[in-house]
Amino acid sequence: MSAVTAPLDPLRLPLRGVRLIEASAGTGKTWTIAALYLRLVLGHGTDVPLLPAQILVLTFTKAATAELRDRIRARLSEAAGMFRGQQAPDPFLAMLIGEYPDEDARAAAARRLELAAQWMDEAAVHTIHGWAQRMLAQHAFDSGHPFVQDIETDDSELLAEAVRDYWRLHCLPLERDAAALLARWWQEPLALQLTVRPLLRQPADYLRLHGQPLPEVPDLRAVLEAPLDRRDAAEARARRLWLTALPTLESMLDEAVRGKALNARSYPAERVALDLAALRHWAEGGDAEDKLLSRYAQANLESAVNKNRTAPAHDAFAAIGELLEARADLDRARPLVLAHATPWIAARLELVKRQRALLGFDDMLRRLDDALHGPAGPRLADTIATQYPVALIDEFQDTDPLQWRIFHRLYATRADNGLLLIGDPKQAIYAFRGADIHTYLQARAVAASPVWTLDTNHRSTAALVRAVNRIFEHGDRHAAGAFAFGAGDRGLPFHPVGARGRAAELVLDGAPLPALQLAVLDEGQCVGSTAYRQRMAEQAAAWLTGLLEAAREARCGFASADGMLVPLAPGDVAILVRSGREAATMRAALRQAGLRSVYLSDRDSVFGSPEAADLLLWLRACAEPGSDRAMRAALATPSLDRGYDELDRLNTDERWWEACGERFRRFHDTWQRHGVLAMLHDLLHAFDLPSRLLARDGGERALTNLLHLAELLQQAAASLDGEYALIRHLAELVADATAGQGDTAEEQIVRLES
Repeated sequence: MSAVTAPLDPLRLPLRGVRLIEASAGTGKTWTIAALYLRLVLGHGTDVPLLPAQILVLTFTKAATAELRDRIRARLSEAAGMFRGQQAPDPFLAMLIGEYPDEDARAAAARRLELAAQWMDEAAVHTIHGWAQRMLAQHAFDSGHPFVQDIETDDSELLAEAVRDYWRLHCLPLERDAAALLARWWQEPLALQLTVRPLLRQPADYLRLHGQPLPEVPDLRAVLEAPLDRRDAAEARARRLWLTALPTLESMLDEAVRGKALNARSYPAERVALDLAALRHWAEGGDAEDKLLSRYAQANLESAVNKNRTAPAHDAFAAIGELLEARADLDRARPLVLAHATPWIAARLELVKRQRALLGFDDMLRRLDDALHGPAGPRLADTIATQYPVALIDEFQDTDPLQWRIFHRLYATRADNGLLLIGDPKQAIYAFRGADIHTYLQARAVAASPVWTLDTNHRSTAALVRAVNRIFEHGDRHAAGAFAFGAGDRGLPFHPVGARGRAAELVLDGAPLPALQLAVLDEGQCVGSTAYRQRMAEQAAAWLTGLLEAAREARCGFASADGMLVPLAPGDVAILVRSGREAATMRAALRQAGLRSVYLSDRDSVFGSPEAADLLLWLRACAEPGSDRAMRAALATPSLDRGYDELDRLNTDERWWEACGERFRRFHDTWQRHGVLAMLHDLLHAFDLPSRLLARDGGERALTNLLHLAELLQQAAASLDGEYALIRHLAELVADATAGQGDTAEEQIVRLES
């Protein structure tokens, strides 16, 4: 694949056809979207001006749509004022205004921009899933979709049920060896569910694993038994050959070791003697690990031969190599198992949803895709393309194959329509929900040449931009490129950017800090991965502590050209890690150093938190205020943190016991009169929990979880009948979250505590 690239001029970008804009971080992606939106509203570069309702803008989250809508509205209002001469225009608008030399034309353009800003509440700025739902409802006749259908925001339990059905029907009846092979990859239905889930987000005829289509697999048993039969045959042959020629083989190896034909480091005499005994046991029917067998495969013996010597050769050594290949082939059955499981689970899930008249977010896209490729597809595609002559897809690098297929069907072959794709493949982070970099590469091949790039960073310092350019330009010299998808004009090349961002420099004691620093171990020092993570975390925490202490002394901060110094603050610091384990290690090191932090990538369910389990006991005590056992369990929860003396007082002070019981009776009355949220609010303050939690380490996290849980329970109570139904609902959610059942719904993900 080859693609010509060119810096983007937002005033000259053609607005028809498929156009791809690659925008690195901080290069003004949102500003560019707003600039193109202005041109579309004015009709600059199109036959006719477009209304906000005709310009489709899609992104991935509700928060992003709200921000994008507000940014476009503000830009339209600002541009209207500049067209009227009320304020000095920026360079882009100055050039745009220059193309309207007539005063009446400028006034008409200003009026058009002003009206568009007022109409932004009606603008077609949506999430992709929200837009798909809207299309299905608006064009119900052509799409075959009901006018009204329940939306299931979290279908993880339905998926879990479908996976369990598959496990019962196809996995449990397997023979012992086939079942053991399956257990190498998935020991329980939940593990299979987590693997299958991203595949279900793709169209049925486009299911892919690692970029390759899944083949048709009619029989799971045959898939697993065929490689097992090959392995068993190879193992029987290798054992037979070894056992038959045992004296000869032992003599050959002994002579090769004593005669130094084999490298003594790889084949020391002591180890060979032990290996031969183990191989004799294996040939007689015992077990042997791959590591042992691999040392006596013909290829490995030949790779360890000393110079000018000859490695021992025998059919038994070659047979061991074939056995190892047959054992390795077992793992190649894993994609075939997925090819069998995924369509079956998808069909079962779809059947259950149709029976219950439910529709999930991914189902909206799937059904829209089915409609576009069904009998009424051409008419539906014409209708949507006429409704939205131009579409702008933000964060396009996170598009999955199903989404791209929809956009391609609507716009790829329509010369009078425009599809503007804006994204950065370096920031593709949503593979866990189906995003596929191969889809981006397909779109890159379809887009009209050139691929446009935003070439100026407006966010970072010049030193940091230079450092990043240096690293990735070096990586791009490799044959696979900086991103392992090709270098130069092939695949995904790296495009260096200029810097016009933060003018201030981060300085320490008057000297600028390097934009990039490396921490390395002492020469010859070797540590395990756990110790390495711990050491790097401690070093980073110590370094940050030193910088922040210097900032408090006005020795470290951001120095501007006029000599002003803005001290470095904790909120200026972001720490990037590769995994949740690294994040936990880093946060522990920061706590040890006295630095507070928040984990922005936390995907844990709030129902899996310790506070959820405590809250369940509180609800039971409030629902049964006469239950001594329930009251004692609630008071003993870690969140309430009552001391041992206070808990023991329940056994020795009857008035205190009655007072505690009366308190929970009042909570019960509040629950019945005003709802669970009001009751939990009273409980928190009755035990002075906000101030007490905030005074201890991790208390802010605990308080945030409690408030979050209270809101979710209040929402759930609206559709549940009575206190015990709510308690049962909470108990099920806590049990599922504790067991790690399925994905975490967006509204259940723990919130930032600060």
